[in-house]
Amino acid sequence: MSTARTIAVIADLHYGWSEEGRRDGEIGDILLYRAVTHLNDIIKPDVTLLVGDLLGDGDAPTAITERNCLRDILQHLHGPHVIIPGNHDGDTEAFYDSFDRPPDIMDVAGMRVLPFIDEDRPGYCAARPAAELERFRRAREGFDGSIIALQHVPVFPDGAVDCPYNHVDAEPIIEAMNDADVQLCISGHYHRGHQPLRIGPTTLVTAPALYVSPFELLVIRLDGDRVTSESRSLAVDPAMGLCDYHIHTEFGYCAQDSEFARGVDLGRRFGMAQVGFAEHSGQLYFTEEDYWSGRCHREGVEGLTPYANRMDAYFEGGAAVRGPDVRVGLELDFDYQGRAVLQDRDRRRADYLLGSIHRMTTLEHDRWDARAVIEEFCWMVDAIVAQGVDVLAHPFRIIRRDGIDISRPIIEHAVEALHRSNTAAEINLHMGGPPIEFVTLCMERGVKLALGGDAHHLLDIGNFAPHLALLEEAGAPSDLNEVLFRLKD
Repeated sequence: MSTARTIAVIADLHYGWSEEGRRDGEIGDILLYRAVTHLNDIIKPDVTLLVGDLLGDGDAPTAITERNCLRDILQHLHGPHVIIPGNHDGDTEAFYDSFDRPPDIMDVAGMRVLPFIDEDRPGYCAARPAAELERFRRAREGFDGSIIALQHVPVFPDGAVDCPYNHVDAEPIIEAMNDADVQLCISGHYHRGHQPLRIGPTTLVTAPALYVSPFELLVIRLDGDRVTSESRSLAVDPAMGLCDYHIHTEFGYCAQDSEFARGVDLGRRFGMAQVGFAEHSGQLYFTEEDYWSGRCHREGVEGLTPYANRMDAYFEGGAAVRGPDVRVGLELDFDYQGRAVLQDRDRRRADYLLGSIHRMTTLEHDRWDARAVIEEFCWMVDAIVAQGVDVLAHPFRIIRRDGIDISRPIIEHAVEALHRSNTAAEINLHMGGPPIEFVTLCMERGVKLALGGDAHHLLDIGNFAPHLALLEEAGAPSDLNEVLFRLKD
Protein backbone atom coordinates (compact mmCIF):
# COMPACT_ATOMS: atom_id res chain seq x y z
CA MET A 1 0.00 0.00 0.00
CA SER A 2 1.41 3.40 -1.03
CA THR A 3 2.32 5.83 1.73
CA ALA A 4 2.79 8.75 -0.69
CA ARG A 5 1.52 12.07 0.63
CA THR A 6 0.85 15.44 -1.01
CA ILE A 7 1.41 18.64 0.94
CA ALA A 8 0.41 22.10 -0.28
CA VAL A 9 2.17 25.17 1.08
CA ILE A 10 0.88 28.74 0.94
CA ALA A 11 3.25 31.47 2.08
CA ASP A 12 3.24 35.26 2.36
CA LEU A 13 -0.15 36.33 1.12
CA HIS A 14 0.28 39.85 2.59
CA TYR A 15 -3.41 40.59 2.17
CA GLY A 16 -4.10 44.30 2.24
CA TRP A 17 -0.48 45.28 1.66
CA SER A 18 0.10 47.98 -0.94
CA GLU A 19 3.30 49.81 -1.70
CA GLU A 20 4.65 51.67 -4.69
CA GLY A 21 5.39 49.25 -7.51
CA ARG A 22 3.82 46.29 -5.68
CA ARG A 23 0.07 46.25 -5.25
CA ASP A 24 -0.74 42.57 -5.40
CA GLY A 25 -1.39 42.36 -1.67
CA GLU A 26 -4.62 44.20 -2.44
CA ILE A 27 -5.94 41.05 -4.10
CA GLY A 28 -4.93 38.67 -1.34
CA ASP A 29 -8.50 37.43 -0.94
CA ILE A 30 -8.69 36.64 -4.66
CA LEU A 31 -5.31 34.91 -4.57
CA LEU A 32 -6.34 32.74 -1.63
CA TYR A 33 -9.65 31.88 -3.26
CA ARG A 34 -7.85 30.81 -6.43
CA ALA A 35 -5.35 28.81 -4.42
CA VAL A 36 -8.19 27.03 -2.62
CA THR A 37 -10.02 26.19 -5.86
CA HIS A 38 -6.77 25.03 -7.46
CA LEU A 39 -6.05 22.75 -4.53
CA ASN A 40 -9.60 21.40 -4.36
CA ASP A 41 -10.01 20.80 -8.08
CA ILE A 42 -6.55 19.74 -9.17
CA ILE A 43 -3.99 19.04 -6.42
CA LYS A 44 -6.22 17.49 -3.73
CA PRO A 45 -3.50 17.62 -1.04
CA ASP A 46 -3.52 15.53 2.10
CA VAL A 47 -2.84 18.69 4.10
CA THR A 48 -2.36 22.38 3.36
CA LEU A 49 0.16 24.38 5.38
CA LEU A 50 -0.04 28.17 5.60
CA VAL A 51 3.29 29.45 6.84
CA GLY A 52 2.61 33.02 7.88
CA ASP A 53 2.28 36.62 6.73
CA LEU A 54 -1.30 36.12 5.69
CA LEU A 55 -1.78 39.85 6.26
CA GLY A 56 0.23 42.83 5.16
CA ASP A 57 -0.25 44.53 8.52
CA GLY A 58 -1.79 42.53 11.34
CA ASP A 59 -1.99 45.62 13.55
CA ALA A 60 -3.96 47.76 11.07
CA PRO A 61 -7.56 48.76 11.85
CA THR A 62 -8.67 46.56 8.97
CA ALA A 63 -6.83 43.46 10.25
CA ILE A 64 -9.82 41.79 11.92
CA THR A 65 -11.95 42.13 8.79
CA GLU A 66 -9.11 40.87 6.61
CA ARG A 67 -8.40 37.87 8.83
CA ASN A 68 -12.06 36.90 8.93
CA CYS A 69 -12.31 37.21 5.16
CA LEU A 70 -9.41 34.79 4.71
CA ARG A 71 -10.85 32.47 7.36
CA ASP A 72 -14.13 32.31 5.46
CA ILE A 73 -12.33 31.44 2.23
CA LEU A 74 -10.33 28.70 3.93
CA GLN A 75 -13.56 27.09 5.13
CA HIS A 76 -14.06 26.00 1.51
CA LEU A 77 -10.74 24.15 1.44
CA HIS A 78 -11.19 20.40 1.24
CA GLY A 79 -9.05 18.52 3.72
CA PRO A 80 -7.18 19.70 6.80
CA HIS A 81 -5.01 22.78 7.01
CA VAL A 82 -2.55 24.21 9.54
CA ILE A 83 -1.92 27.95 9.97
CA ILE A 84 0.88 29.80 11.72
CA PRO A 85 1.45 33.57 11.86
CA GLY A 86 4.39 35.47 10.43
CA ASN A 87 6.09 38.70 11.41
CA HIS A 88 3.47 40.80 9.57
CA ASP A 89 0.47 39.14 11.19
CA GLY A 90 0.45 41.14 14.41
CA ASP A 91 -0.45 39.85 17.84
CA THR A 92 -0.53 36.06 17.98
CA GLU A 93 -3.55 35.88 20.28
CA ALA A 94 -5.53 38.19 17.99
CA PHE A 95 -4.42 36.13 15.01
CA TYR A 96 -5.81 32.96 16.56
CA ASP A 97 -9.08 34.67 17.40
CA SER A 98 -9.81 34.20 13.69
CA PHE A 99 -8.01 30.94 12.92
CA ASP A 100 -7.77 27.57 14.66
CA ARG A 101 -4.63 27.36 16.74
CA PRO A 102 -2.84 24.05 16.11
CA PRO A 103 -1.48 21.97 18.98
CA ASP A 104 2.28 21.69 19.50
CA ILE A 105 2.23 18.24 17.92
CA MET A 106 -0.48 17.61 15.35
CA ASP A 107 -1.15 14.30 13.59
CA VAL A 108 -2.68 14.62 10.15
CA ALA A 109 -2.88 12.23 7.18
CA GLY A 110 -0.35 9.85 8.74
CA MET A 111 2.18 12.65 9.26
CA ARG A 112 3.15 14.59 12.36
CA VAL A 113 3.26 18.38 12.05
CA LEU A 114 5.13 20.58 14.51
CA PRO A 115 4.12 24.26 14.15
CA PHE A 116 6.62 26.75 15.62
CA ILE A 117 5.91 30.42 16.38
CA ASP A 118 9.41 31.75 16.87
CA GLU A 119 10.75 34.98 18.35
CA ASP A 120 11.63 37.90 16.08
CA ARG A 121 15.24 39.00 15.74
CA PRO A 122 16.76 42.04 13.99
CA GLY A 123 16.94 41.94 10.21
CA TYR A 124 13.64 40.03 9.98
CA CYS A 125 15.34 36.93 11.34
CA ALA A 126 14.15 34.66 14.16
CA ALA A 127 15.23 32.58 17.15
CA ARG A 128 13.79 29.50 18.86
CA PRO A 129 13.96 28.99 22.63
CA ALA A 130 16.12 25.99 23.51
CA ALA A 131 13.22 24.40 25.39
CA GLU A 132 11.26 24.22 22.12
CA LEU A 133 13.87 21.92 20.58
CA GLU A 134 12.72 19.20 22.96
CA ARG A 135 9.51 19.02 20.93
CA PHE A 136 11.32 17.17 18.14
CA ARG A 137 12.34 14.36 20.49
CA ARG A 138 8.84 14.09 21.95
CA ALA A 139 7.29 13.97 18.48
CA ARG A 140 9.49 11.05 17.47
CA GLU A 141 8.72 8.93 20.53
CA GLY A 142 6.55 6.00 19.46
CA PHE A 143 6.06 7.42 15.96
CA ASP A 144 7.80 6.13 12.84
CA GLY A 145 6.08 8.31 10.19
CA SER A 146 7.09 11.58 8.60
CA ILE A 147 7.63 14.55 10.90
CA ILE A 148 7.26 18.05 9.46
CA ALA A 149 8.55 21.20 11.15
CA LEU A 150 6.65 24.34 10.26
CA GLN A 151 7.83 27.92 10.81
CA HIS A 152 7.69 31.28 9.06
CA VAL A 153 11.37 32.28 8.89
CA PRO A 154 13.65 29.83 7.02
CA VAL A 155 16.13 27.55 8.73
CA PHE A 156 19.37 27.30 6.73
CA PRO A 157 22.86 26.08 7.66
CA ASP A 158 25.09 29.11 8.20
CA GLY A 159 26.46 30.33 4.87
CA ALA A 160 24.77 27.61 2.83
CA VAL A 161 22.22 29.86 1.10
CA ASP A 162 22.42 33.43 -0.14
CA CYS A 163 19.38 34.53 1.83
CA PRO A 164 19.28 37.50 4.23
CA TYR A 165 16.83 35.76 6.56
CA ASN A 166 17.53 32.87 8.90
CA HIS A 167 17.21 31.65 12.43
CA VAL A 168 20.13 32.96 14.46
CA ASP A 169 20.24 29.53 16.12
CA ALA A 170 19.79 27.53 12.91
CA GLU A 171 22.60 25.06 13.69
CA PRO A 172 21.09 23.64 16.93
CA ILE A 173 17.65 23.54 15.30
CA ILE A 174 18.99 21.51 12.37
CA GLU A 175 20.90 19.23 14.74
CA ALA A 176 17.74 18.59 16.80
CA MET A 177 15.75 17.87 13.62
CA ASN A 178 18.39 15.47 12.33
CA ASP A 179 18.52 13.66 15.68
CA ALA A 180 14.71 13.16 15.55
CA ASP A 181 14.78 12.13 11.89
CA VAL A 182 12.55 15.04 10.87
CA GLN A 183 11.86 14.63 7.18
CA LEU A 184 10.69 18.12 6.24
CA CYS A 185 11.33 21.64 7.51
CA ILE A 186 8.97 24.06 5.71
CA SER A 187 9.20 27.86 5.81
CA GLY A 188 8.12 30.99 3.97
CA HIS A 189 9.24 34.63 4.49
CA TYR A 190 11.91 34.58 1.72
CA HIS A 191 9.66 35.72 -1.08
CA ARG A 192 11.56 34.24 -3.98
CA GLY A 193 11.55 30.84 -2.27
CA HIS A 194 14.39 28.33 -2.42
CA GLN A 195 14.90 24.89 -3.89
CA PRO A 196 14.83 21.99 -1.40
CA LEU A 197 18.10 21.58 0.48
CA ARG A 198 18.79 18.25 2.17
CA ILE A 199 20.81 18.23 5.36
CA GLY A 200 21.11 14.72 6.75
CA PRO A 201 17.63 13.16 6.84
CA THR A 202 15.95 16.58 6.81
CA THR A 203 14.92 18.43 3.67
CA LEU A 204 14.67 22.20 4.10
CA VAL A 205 11.99 23.79 1.89
CA THR A 206 11.19 27.50 1.47
CA ALA A 207 7.94 28.36 -0.32
CA PRO A 208 7.64 31.39 -2.60
CA ALA A 209 5.37 34.30 -1.72
CA LEU A 210 1.86 33.84 -3.08
CA TYR A 211 1.36 37.58 -3.47
CA VAL A 212 4.29 38.01 -5.87
CA SER A 213 3.46 37.50 -9.55
CA PRO A 214 3.05 34.87 -11.01
CA PHE A 215 1.42 33.96 -7.66
CA GLU A 216 2.90 30.59 -6.81
CA LEU A 217 2.00 28.03 -4.22
CA LEU A 218 4.19 25.02 -3.48
CA VAL A 219 3.25 21.37 -3.83
CA ILE A 220 5.44 18.82 -2.04
CA ARG A 221 5.23 15.06 -2.61
CA LEU A 222 6.49 12.62 -0.01
CA ASP A 223 7.03 9.03 -1.08
CA GLY A 224 9.03 7.14 1.49
CA ASP A 225 12.36 8.94 1.83
CA ARG A 226 11.89 10.74 -1.47
CA VAL A 227 10.89 14.42 -1.41
CA THR A 228 9.95 16.33 -4.56
CA SER A 229 8.42 19.76 -4.94
CA GLU A 230 7.02 21.99 -7.65
CA SER A 231 5.64 25.51 -7.77
CA ARG A 232 2.14 25.99 -9.16
CA SER A 233 1.38 29.40 -10.62
CA LEU A 234 -2.10 30.86 -10.29
CA ALA A 235 -1.41 33.16 -13.23
CA VAL A 236 -1.10 31.72 -16.71
CA ASP A 237 1.90 32.23 -18.94
CA PRO A 238 1.05 35.24 -21.14
CA ALA A 239 2.73 33.41 -24.03
CA MET A 240 -0.22 31.00 -24.04
CA GLY A 241 -2.44 33.81 -25.33
CA LEU A 242 -5.47 32.82 -23.26
CA CYS A 243 -8.60 34.96 -23.29
CA ASP A 244 -11.58 35.20 -20.98
CA TYR A 245 -14.57 36.36 -23.01
CA HIS A 246 -17.22 35.88 -20.33
CA ILE A 247 -16.87 38.56 -17.66
CA HIS A 248 -19.85 40.37 -16.17
CA THR A 249 -19.96 43.97 -15.02
CA GLU A 250 -21.51 46.38 -12.59
CA PHE A 251 -24.51 46.49 -14.96
CA GLY A 252 -25.51 42.88 -14.31
CA TYR A 253 -28.28 42.11 -11.85
CA CYS A 254 -26.56 38.83 -11.00
CA ALA A 255 -23.06 40.33 -10.68
CA GLN A 256 -21.48 40.37 -7.24
CA ASP A 257 -18.45 42.65 -7.46
CA SER A 258 -17.24 42.28 -11.05
CA GLU A 259 -16.84 45.53 -12.93
CA PHE A 260 -15.13 46.93 -16.00
CA ALA A 261 -12.05 48.57 -14.48
CA ARG A 262 -11.13 45.86 -12.00
CA GLY A 263 -11.90 43.15 -14.52
CA VAL A 264 -9.32 44.59 -16.90
CA ASP A 265 -6.78 44.94 -14.11
CA LEU A 266 -7.18 41.36 -12.89
CA GLY A 267 -7.17 39.93 -16.39
CA ARG A 268 -3.80 41.53 -17.02
CA ARG A 269 -2.38 40.47 -13.65
CA PHE A 270 -3.36 36.85 -14.28
CA GLY A 271 -1.83 36.69 -17.75
CA MET A 272 -4.84 37.05 -20.06
CA ALA A 273 -4.03 38.10 -23.63
CA GLN A 274 -7.55 39.52 -23.92
CA VAL A 275 -10.53 39.98 -21.66
CA GLY A 276 -14.08 40.38 -22.87
CA PHE A 277 -17.10 41.75 -21.06
CA ALA A 278 -20.44 40.21 -21.97
CA GLU A 279 -23.43 41.47 -19.98
CA HIS A 280 -26.86 39.81 -20.26
CA SER A 281 -28.84 41.57 -22.95
CA GLY A 282 -32.10 40.96 -21.11
CA GLN A 283 -30.73 42.52 -17.95
CA LEU A 284 -29.74 45.63 -19.88
CA TYR A 285 -33.14 45.98 -21.56
CA PHE A 286 -35.50 45.09 -18.69
CA THR A 287 -35.93 46.02 -15.07
CA GLU A 288 -34.62 43.55 -12.54
CA GLU A 289 -38.17 42.50 -11.63
CA ASP A 290 -39.18 41.97 -15.27
CA TYR A 291 -36.03 40.00 -15.99
CA TRP A 292 -36.28 37.56 -13.09
CA SER A 293 -40.05 37.18 -13.42
CA GLY A 294 -39.58 35.83 -16.95
CA ARG A 295 -41.23 38.72 -18.78
CA CYS A 296 -38.02 39.23 -20.73
CA HIS A 297 -38.16 35.68 -22.08
CA ARG A 298 -41.92 35.62 -22.62
CA GLU A 299 -42.14 38.88 -24.58
CA GLY A 300 -38.66 39.21 -26.03
CA VAL A 301 -37.25 42.44 -27.39
CA GLU A 302 -40.77 43.69 -28.29
CA GLY A 303 -41.52 43.93 -24.57
CA LEU A 304 -38.61 46.26 -23.90
CA THR A 305 -39.56 49.26 -21.77
CA PRO A 306 -37.61 52.31 -22.97
CA TYR A 307 -37.00 53.75 -19.48
CA ALA A 308 -35.38 50.46 -18.39
CA ASN A 309 -32.95 50.30 -21.33
CA ARG A 310 -29.37 50.66 -20.06
CA MET A 311 -27.55 49.64 -23.25
CA ASP A 312 -26.17 53.15 -23.87
CA ALA A 313 -24.77 53.33 -20.34
CA TYR A 314 -23.26 49.85 -20.68
CA PHE A 315 -21.42 50.64 -23.90
CA GLU A 316 -20.31 54.01 -22.54
CA GLY A 317 -18.83 52.22 -19.53
CA GLY A 318 -17.12 49.74 -21.82
CA ALA A 319 -15.68 52.52 -24.00
CA ALA A 320 -13.56 53.67 -21.05
CA VAL A 321 -11.61 50.40 -21.06
CA ARG A 322 -11.99 49.14 -24.63
CA GLY A 323 -8.77 48.46 -26.51
CA PRO A 324 -6.78 45.77 -28.35
CA ASP A 325 -6.77 43.53 -25.26
CA VAL A 326 -10.23 44.51 -23.97
CA ARG A 327 -13.43 43.76 -25.90
CA VAL A 328 -17.00 44.65 -25.05
CA GLY A 329 -19.71 42.25 -26.14
CA LEU A 330 -23.04 40.87 -24.98
CA GLU A 331 -24.38 37.63 -23.58
CA LEU A 332 -27.66 37.28 -25.40
CA ASP A 333 -30.84 36.07 -23.82
CA PHE A 334 -33.34 34.32 -26.11
CA ASP A 335 -37.11 34.43 -25.80
CA TYR A 336 -39.38 31.39 -25.83
CA GLN A 337 -39.68 31.70 -29.62
CA GLY A 338 -35.93 31.27 -29.93
CA ARG A 339 -35.32 34.90 -30.92
CA ALA A 340 -32.39 36.93 -29.62
CA VAL A 341 -33.34 39.64 -27.14
CA LEU A 342 -31.33 42.18 -29.09
CA GLN A 343 -31.91 45.31 -31.15
CA ASP A 344 -29.99 45.69 -34.41
CA ARG A 345 -28.24 48.89 -33.30
CA ASP A 346 -26.84 47.09 -30.25
CA ARG A 347 -25.71 44.12 -32.32
CA ARG A 348 -23.60 46.53 -34.35
CA ARG A 349 -22.06 48.04 -31.21
CA ALA A 350 -20.93 44.71 -29.73
CA ASP A 351 -17.45 43.36 -30.42
CA TYR A 352 -18.80 39.82 -30.12
CA LEU A 353 -21.86 37.86 -29.01
CA LEU A 354 -22.32 34.96 -26.65
CA GLY A 355 -25.54 32.99 -26.99
CA SER A 356 -27.07 31.41 -23.90
CA ILE A 357 -30.10 29.39 -22.93
CA HIS A 358 -31.26 30.77 -19.61
CA ARG A 359 -34.91 29.70 -19.64
CA MET A 360 -37.04 27.11 -21.44
CA THR A 361 -40.82 26.70 -21.45
CA THR A 362 -40.61 23.00 -20.63
CA LEU A 363 -38.73 23.79 -17.41
CA GLU A 364 -41.19 26.43 -16.20
CA HIS A 365 -43.26 23.79 -14.38
CA ASP A 366 -42.61 21.81 -11.23
CA ARG A 367 -43.12 18.59 -13.18
CA TRP A 368 -41.53 18.25 -16.59
CA ASP A 369 -40.99 15.55 -19.16
CA ALA A 370 -37.31 14.84 -19.91
CA ARG A 371 -37.98 14.00 -23.55
CA ALA A 372 -39.79 17.30 -24.11
CA VAL A 373 -37.00 19.20 -22.35
CA ILE A 374 -34.37 17.61 -24.58
CA GLU A 375 -36.37 18.35 -27.72
CA GLU A 376 -36.74 22.01 -26.76
CA PHE A 377 -33.07 22.22 -25.79
CA CYS A 378 -31.91 20.92 -29.18
CA TRP A 379 -34.33 23.26 -30.94
CA MET A 380 -32.97 26.21 -28.93
CA VAL A 381 -29.37 25.34 -29.77
CA ASP A 382 -30.24 25.28 -33.47
CA ALA A 383 -32.07 28.60 -33.19
CA ILE A 384 -29.25 30.32 -31.31
CA VAL A 385 -26.39 29.31 -33.59
CA ALA A 386 -28.44 30.34 -36.65
CA GLN A 387 -28.52 33.96 -35.42
CA GLY A 388 -24.85 34.83 -35.76
CA VAL A 389 -23.47 34.38 -32.26
CA ASP A 390 -19.73 33.82 -31.89
CA VAL A 391 -19.86 31.45 -28.93
CA LEU A 392 -22.49 29.17 -27.41
CA ALA A 393 -22.02 29.85 -23.69
CA HIS A 394 -22.33 27.15 -21.01
CA PRO A 395 -23.97 24.81 -23.56
CA PHE A 396 -25.58 22.23 -21.27
CA ARG A 397 -25.95 24.09 -18.00
CA ILE A 398 -29.70 24.59 -18.16
CA ILE A 399 -30.42 20.87 -18.45
CA ARG A 400 -27.52 19.67 -16.31
CA ARG A 401 -28.76 21.63 -13.29
CA ASP A 402 -32.09 19.77 -13.49
CA GLY A 403 -30.37 16.40 -13.49
CA ILE A 404 -31.01 15.47 -17.12
CA ASP A 405 -28.51 13.00 -18.49
CA ILE A 406 -26.41 14.56 -21.26
CA SER A 407 -26.40 11.58 -23.59
CA ARG A 408 -24.31 11.00 -26.68
CA PRO A 409 -27.15 12.01 -29.07
CA ILE A 410 -27.54 15.37 -27.28
CA ILE A 411 -23.79 15.97 -27.48
CA GLU A 412 -23.67 15.04 -31.16
CA HIS A 413 -26.61 17.32 -31.96
CA ALA A 414 -24.93 20.29 -30.26
CA VAL A 415 -21.55 19.67 -31.89
CA GLU A 416 -23.11 19.32 -35.34
CA ALA A 417 -25.03 22.59 -34.89
CA LEU A 418 -21.85 24.37 -33.81
CA HIS A 419 -19.85 22.90 -36.69
CA ARG A 420 -22.52 23.80 -39.24
CA SER A 421 -22.69 27.43 -38.10
CA ASN A 422 -18.97 27.91 -37.35
CA THR A 423 -19.84 28.78 -33.75
CA ALA A 424 -17.42 28.20 -30.88
CA ALA A 425 -18.33 26.21 -27.76
CA GLU A 426 -17.61 27.65 -24.34
CA ILE A 427 -15.83 25.66 -21.65
CA ASN A 428 -17.58 27.02 -18.59
CA LEU A 429 -17.19 25.11 -15.34
CA HIS A 430 -20.10 26.59 -13.43
CA MET A 431 -22.35 23.74 -12.27
CA GLY A 432 -19.90 21.06 -13.38
CA GLY A 433 -19.01 22.15 -16.89
CA PRO A 434 -19.44 20.28 -20.18
CA PRO A 435 -18.92 16.51 -20.49
CA ILE A 436 -15.39 15.64 -21.52
CA GLU A 437 -16.90 13.71 -24.45
CA PHE A 438 -18.32 17.01 -25.74
CA VAL A 439 -14.91 18.70 -25.57
CA THR A 440 -13.23 15.81 -27.37
CA LEU A 441 -15.86 15.70 -30.10
CA CYS A 442 -15.64 19.48 -30.63
CA MET A 443 -11.90 19.15 -31.24
CA GLU A 444 -12.43 16.22 -33.61
CA ARG A 445 -15.00 18.20 -35.62
CA GLY A 446 -12.96 21.39 -35.68
CA VAL A 447 -15.31 23.35 -33.40
CA LYS A 448 -13.30 26.01 -31.61
CA LEU A 449 -13.38 26.16 -27.82
CA ALA A 450 -13.72 29.41 -25.87
CA LEU A 451 -12.63 29.56 -22.23
CA GLY A 452 -15.11 31.37 -20.02
CA GLY A 453 -14.78 32.33 -16.38
CA ASP A 454 -18.43 33.48 -16.40
CA ALA A 455 -17.21 35.92 -13.78
CA HIS A 456 -19.98 37.45 -11.75
CA HIS A 457 -17.34 37.79 -9.06
CA LEU A 458 -13.79 39.12 -9.47
CA LEU A 459 -12.56 35.81 -8.05
CA ASP A 460 -13.41 34.00 -11.31
CA ILE A 461 -11.76 36.22 -13.92
CA GLY A 462 -9.28 34.15 -15.93
CA ASN A 463 -9.27 31.42 -13.28
CA PHE A 464 -8.44 28.79 -15.86
CA ALA A 465 -6.47 26.08 -14.06
CA PRO A 466 -9.46 23.69 -14.06
CA HIS A 467 -10.29 24.58 -17.67
CA LEU A 468 -6.74 23.71 -18.73
CA ALA A 469 -6.88 20.47 -16.75
CA LEU A 470 -10.09 19.52 -18.58
CA LEU A 471 -8.49 20.29 -21.95
CA GLU A 472 -5.49 18.14 -21.06
CA GLU A 473 -7.77 15.29 -19.99
CA ALA A 474 -9.67 15.61 -23.28
CA GLY A 475 -6.44 15.22 -25.26
CA ALA A 476 -5.95 18.81 -26.41
CA PRO A 477 -2.70 19.51 -28.30
CA SER A 478 0.17 21.24 -26.52
CA ASP A 479 -0.34 24.25 -28.78
CA LEU A 480 -3.79 25.36 -27.69
CA ASN A 481 -3.98 27.88 -30.52
CA GLU A 482 -5.07 24.95 -32.66
CA VAL A 483 -8.31 24.51 -30.72
CA LEU A 484 -9.09 27.75 -28.89
CA PHE A 485 -11.37 30.50 -30.14
CA ARG A 486 -9.96 34.01 -30.35
CA LEU A 487 -11.55 37.18 -31.63
CA LYS A 488 -9.93 38.49 -34.78
CA ASP A 489 -8.09 41.78 -34.43
